[in-house]
Amino acid sequence: MNNNAVLIRGLDRDLYNSVISKAKQQGKNVAELVNEALSKYMAASPSESHDVFDTKKLVIAGSVLLSKSDILGLHKELGNFHLENSGDLTLDKDVDREAFSKI
Repeated sequence: MNNNAVLIRGLDRDLYNSVISKAKQQGKNVAELVNEALSKYMAASPSESHDVFDTKKLVIAGSVLLSKSDILGLHKELGNFHLENSGDLTLDKDVDREAFSKI
């Protein structure tokens, strides 16, 4: 193994494969593209980068029904969060603007 190797646990494999493809198209290596992306990210305003780190991602596979109390409970436990679902997402009738704003 290369001593300069950086392993990133949880890296999205599809996203990484897209970066490999883009690097080949541009005649660059993956490290160049990742370094460019990280530099641009770090140069972003502090409030933008703060929001990204304060937001959790909740990934659900399959169908799910969320009520207002579900959403508010998740927000209480996780803080701000993103919801990603590969199946059917149904919001119960009681989900209002307040609850929806937490996602």
